[in-house]
Amino acid sequence: MKLFYLFFGSISLLPACNNPSEKTSGDKFSSDTVYSITGNIRGVNNGLALLTYISNGNVRVDSAAISNSNFGFSGKFEQPQEVQLSFVNESYNGGITFFAENSGIIIKSDTSTLNKPTIEGSSSQTVYEEYNNELSGINKSYDALNKLGHDIFESGKLNRAIADSLVSVTQKLDSNKTVKISSFVKDHPSSVVSAWAINKNLLFDPNPVILEPLYQKLSAANQTGIYGSLIHAAIQNAKATVIGRKAIEFTQPDTSGKSISLSSIKSKYLLVDFWASWCGPCRAENPNVLKAYRQYKPKGFEIIGISLDSDREAWLKAIKKDNLSWTEVSDLKAWNNPVSLAYGVKGIPFNVLLNKDGIIIAKNLRGNNLQDKLREIFPD
Repeated sequence: MKLFYLFFGSISLLPACNNPSEKTSGDKFSSDTVYSITGNIRGVNNGLALLTYISNGNVRVDSAAISNSNFGFSGKFEQPQEVQLSFVNESYNGGITFFAENSGIIIKSDTSTLNKPTIEGSSSQTVYEEYNNELSGINKSYDALNKLGHDIFESGKLNRAIADSLVSVTQKLDSNKTVKISSFVKDHPSSVVSAWAINKNLLFDPNPVILEPLYQKLSAANQTGIYGSLIHAAIQNAKATVIGRKAIEFTQPDTSGKSISLSSIKSKYLLVDFWASWCGPCRAENPNVLKAYRQYKPKGFEIIGISLDSDREAWLKAIKKDNLSWTEVSDLKAWNNPVSLAYGVKGIPFNVLLNKDGIIIAKNLRGNNLQDKLREIFPD
């Protein structure tokens, strides 16, 4: 199921990196130099080129006129980073992403092959292309698996055995990809691409057992850069919901404004469920959660819902429409909800399952996984 994730705009935040002991020259960076980005985009004779990047912790967008398909930018990056270059006029809107730094960068492309631009002058981009080549085989396998799953679904032949088989293959691919990324990080500890790769692939459902060793492989400068800081924060947040840890206590107002604490809900097993009225996948998952609640509540199963809403009326309307009859709480601070921050929630729907002692015994249970876990806990 597709999740809704909280990201920083449409581009990634990347760290500074400066480690002379790295194998490749990679992302050597001087604060005294500036960048120039010039290029030619065939098929767009006029209009604007837009350069989107991070400056002082904020997303910045610079513009330059396109004349006879040519464009140019100059300035100073605080650090090497992934940037987005868009081309816009009355009849066209497209763009590319690449790794930039304070150097002379030349870009050549056209609208028919925008996904394969020629980029010269960025050593960070060269390292990225090496990374992309190393993972191309695995990425092709993902594409083939996704197509196979789609075709089986469309044919109406998808059953539980086939679904389990597809999941098993996906998990093997995930494991192989993690090994590849780990090897790449080891070879390029100070490259911005290493930190980018960890963030791009492993922070959706962060596992500290996997993340921490990878983080330790990064150079000191990379660890404290913007991306490294995000990885470190993800590790700390993930530890807050690691299986076997006692759940963090909290208090939030319910739909009537009454303060409800986690410890006040008595049950044999409790699902702490993060969602929001505006989240499509959450609303799609609610019927499954409701089915589980009705089936296992008589046996000692309870739920507390924590909404990341900001609109009270929308929250209450969704509760009523989806027939959510368990305790629902929210401070209506959306992603700034302190409970979601404490539990390291990066995307919703998200949940943790607690036993009677408040110990986390499972997390991120959705669809059949929730039903299977409850069936295991409450056998017939």
